[in-house]
Amino acid sequence: MRFRATLRFLHFDLEKIGYECRVSYGLVLPLEYADIRGTFDHVGRDGPYKDLRKRWLAKDNSLRFPLGGTVVTSSDPDYPFHKSTGSIVIPFRDGAHAQWDSARLGGIPTYYTAYGSHYLLHE
Repeated sequence: MRFRATLRFLHFDLEKIGYECRVSYGLVLPLEYADIRGTFDHVGRDGPYKDLRKRWLAKDNSLRFPLGGTVVTSSDPDYPFHKSTGSIVIPFRDGAHAQWDSARLGGIPTYYTAYGSHYLLHE
């Protein structure tokens, strides 16, 4: 995948009355296999990018930069999916930021990730 904006849906507590979850917004920069900033590092794990890796590197060898997040409470156990319309519910503020940032960065795609699946919101 290429450089993109992402909104990730993460459940907090399904035992509460109302389903509380977090939607995390950020930018993702995939790295090539041999990129020294990633998991491959010919100078060892204590090289010049150690702090960058520790803070921003994800398991899929991409750099993830968090830019926002929203806690949502819903009584709908299917949240963030709207069964009646088949659409995805996106928090307004983070959704707007993703759309604005995408436009400012030359129209990068924006994905929503929920329950291990990825959905393209706009390109």
